[in-house]
Amino acid sequence: MDKITTIVLVVLLMGFTVYNNIPNKQTEANIQVVGDSSDSLKKLTKAFRAIESREDKLLIHKIWTGSYLYLKNCEKMTSTRQFEPVLQRVQESYGQEVGKYPDFTDALSEYLVDVGYDDPKPLTTRSERLEFAEIFKGLMEATKYE
Repeated sequence: MDKITTIVLVVLLMGFTVYNNIPNKQTEANIQVVGDSSDSLKKLTKAFRAIESREDKLLIHKIWTGSYLYLKNCEKMTSTRQFEPVLQRVQESYGQEVGKYPDFTDALSEYLVDVGYDDPKPLTTRSERLEFAEIFKGLMEATKYE
């Protein structure tokens, strides 16, 4: 593993660690999912709500929140394609099974295609990085607990 990948992974895991230590005052009655008006994000929100495991819901939300916060502050990536391996490592390290919830996975894939995640883009300016981070802000908000 090269030095930059190691640093990126460490910073991302540190962000998740900090987020994991935030007090968690959730009850089934006060879970609120926040999304926008796009059809794919609405489907994602609906699929997320159908997940019964509170632990899995929290883990999913933490992954997207950590991704958003990391990308919002990261200045080392030069392309959107560099993030995929980092995200995969984080999901694996947290034990998140990709495909465990097929309806959620399908809705997630649809959303990512709709927002252009699968089209490689440069991340050379702050505005490009923030635009890319917004993809994960949508995911963070669609899976939000309050």
